[in-house]
Amino acid sequence: TIEVAGNYKDLWKYIKLFKLMFWAEPKRGGGYRIDLDGPISPFVSSTLRYGRQLAAFLPALFLCDQWRMHAYVHPPQGRGEMLYRLDHTCSLHSHFTRSGEFDSQLEANFAHEFEQKVGGKRGHWQLTRESEVLLLGDTVMVPDFVLTDTNDEKRRILVELVGFWHPQYLRRKVEKVRAAQCAHLLLLVYKGLNVTEEAFQDVASEVIFFQHSPVLKEVMETVETMAERVYGPRPRRKREHTYKEKRRPKKAGAGNAPEAS
Repeated sequence: TIEVAGNYKDLWKYIKLFKLMFWAEPKRGGGYRIDLDGPISPFVSSTLRYGRQLAAFLPALFLCDQWRMHAYVHPPQGRGEMLYRLDHTCSLHSHFTRSGEFDSQLEANFAHEFEQKVGGKRGHWQLTRESEVLLLGDTVMVPDFVLTDTNDEKRRILVELVGFWHPQYLRRKVEKVRAAQCAHLLLLVYKGLNVTEEAFQDVASEVIFFQHSPVLKEVMETVETMAERVYGPRPRRKREHTYKEKRRPKKAGAGNAPEAS
């Protein structure tokens, strides 16, 4: 069992790469709990090969910022079941390379434009990179960005850029979107791809097609519409009023009487 919080994109990548069987659920307060089947699981047909894949996967844990794991193991010496624990405070390092901040220039440009025009105090949306996972049975989908309303963190819109990819990847992407049926997911799709609007007719997500790059104004207008539809009207902050304390005039005769001359 693995509990992980933050920077877990690579973890999902290696779970998929080594074809490990898992069951996952989000944790209260953020992060995920992931149960991995071990080599002696009744669902594993090739015990030795699966065990090697599981061992090869473990260094991927060290790419995460905060994590802990525990596993029940059966040593070959026949001592019975034993509990093995490990967490991010250990001194071990991974030979795997951590992914870069962005997977494409398209994503980097979108994030940069957002911060320049909408980020900070310019608006009420905060953009974070791959901070939420959609659990889809035996696979996952990690949207490129998450927009969080700074006035109400429960109001979150996921953003996925579908750009310059080969047909097989695109087919899997559409299948994941269809399986997710996520009403707070916004897809930004490049028009040059071999995909039409009909491919997304039966999905719950919103879709915007773009020619060269997403138009930020259109994206943010759609985000506001989606948030109101999914979460209801946006809460508004009460205006803060500042009052200056007025000095009261002294009453006549108040204080010490003047000395007689």
